[in-house]
Amino acid sequence: GQHAVSEHVYPENRFKNTNPDISYSNINKGIGHFVVRKIIYKETWWETALIPLRIFFQGQDDDPIYFDGRLNPFLFLLPCLVFYNRKNYSTEKKAEVLILISFSILYLLCVFFLRDMRIRWVGPIIPPLVILSMYGLQDVWSFVSNYIFKKKRVLSKALIAGIVSLMLFINAEYIINLFNSVEPFSYINGSIGRDAYIEKRRPEYAALKYANKHLGENSKIFGIFIGQRGYYSEKEVFFDFHLLDDSVKSSESSDNISIDLRSKEITHLLIKYDIFNNWAKHHFNEKEKSILNEFMEKKLKMIFSRNGYRLYQCI
Repeated sequence: GQHAVSEHVYPENRFKNTNPDISYSNINKGIGHFVVRKIIYKETWWETALIPLRIFFQGQDDDPIYFDGRLNPFLFLLPCLVFYNRKNYSTEKKAEVLILISFSILYLLCVFFLRDMRIRWVGPIIPPLVILSMYGLQDVWSFVSNYIFKKKRVLSKALIAGIVSLMLFINAEYIINLFNSVEPFSYINGSIGRDAYIEKRRPEYAALKYANKHLGENSKIFGIFIGQRGYYSEKEVFFDFHLLDDSVKSSESSDNISIDLRSKEITHLLIKYDIFNNWAKHHFNEKEKSILNEFMEKKLKMIFSRNGYRLYQCI
């Protein structure tokens, strides 16, 4: 049926998540985010191991596979150069560099091991990396002016200017692409309405708008894989994902799942269905899949579907 946890919905290629705000590190009890990246993204062990390096070169906005954000590669390249010239640093500068490098590395590794990587989680290391990058740029200037272009300082200045220009170009290109993606003028000049503008960027908005208009005052929505985004909902939205996980695993029939939902006064479910389907297919055993399928076939009624989001009424 249309609600069943299918065994053939997804091909074997890498799963492309279209919901950028989901933190897979919080999905499963007892399953680390490294395992989840392997299951959801089909990521190899060496790709996962290289994440602390990849964030500087492969970041993409709105794509959690690539860390949901971008960093300038020079934030990695230039700080590496401080190791070359550190012997010429003063004692105070050596201590400062050591503190900045240690903080950046330790903080990055903490994020790497504790949760699924997102650029926003490593924001605190950006200021130290900027400072280290300037030290690295200064070391480049010192090296090329003293050893490569010793008698041609114009060339040294041209090289430094080229590096700085490339850094600024990468930042400018990112800003331009972000501006084109946000398209603020289309909303400001009235060529697109508020609802259409929001739905284009928050695809769950259509389902929430439908719920706001058609559901009763006391309705309570259980949001599953919607990125904990309930700020456009006028109804109460419940986000304890483990309720469903635990309920399916502990239930002997679909009736038990319904009882668990009623105990939380949940009347509706809003599901990002492709992600939910892929997760259920890999997460549950055959018995649990059968119970979940029975629950979705017999205990739920789909009342709205758009943009990959489905709104169900508990019956």
